[in-house]
Amino acid sequence: MATKVVGVVGMPGSGKSTVAEILKDRYGAMRIHTHDFIKNFLKGRGIREEPENVIMASLYVWLDYGEMPLIDWIQKQIISRKPKFVVLDSLRTMEEARYFRARYGKNFIIFATLSPQKKRHAWLKKRTPKITELELKIRDREELRLGVGDLIANADYYIDTLGTVENGKKQLQAIMKQI
Repeated sequence: MATKVVGVVGMPGSGKSTVAEILKDRYGAMRIHTHDFIKNFLKGRGIREEPENVIMASLYVWLDYGEMPLIDWIQKQIISRKPKFVVLDSLRTMEEARYFRARYGKNFIIFATLSPQKKRHAWLKKRTPKITELELKIRDREELRLGVGDLIANADYYIDTLGTVENGKKQLQAIMKQI
């Protein structure tokens, strides 16, 4: 059986990791969180993992190195474990999606998580109390600049949480029945 790969995309705080965690727990997916690639990047350079460092490192890696280091890192994990179902938590660029679409064909699916900006920002402020509204807006802008908006627009399925986890769970369950 060929490996099925779901790429989860969305704006910061829209529920990507919640969807990925449900796919892992309920459907047995191997979860690969792209944030771990950035954590390893920072650790290898002796840089503390703080929100502003993570944001800057994410932008630096994608702008200076392109998508290939991340794609290679993901592929090595998939190849070494040979899972039947993989969830990629937080794809950010169309190039990443193109690679996985070419590699996995119809077995690559994009789920986009949608949530109102006010709800997303409120959640992110709870998670990172020192972050300002301006920083959140800048982060949103940078994510869009990387291509998250294009990924969302080209998703195969949409999960509109309307700001609640329960709403998102119901939609995810309906999608999983389809695929």
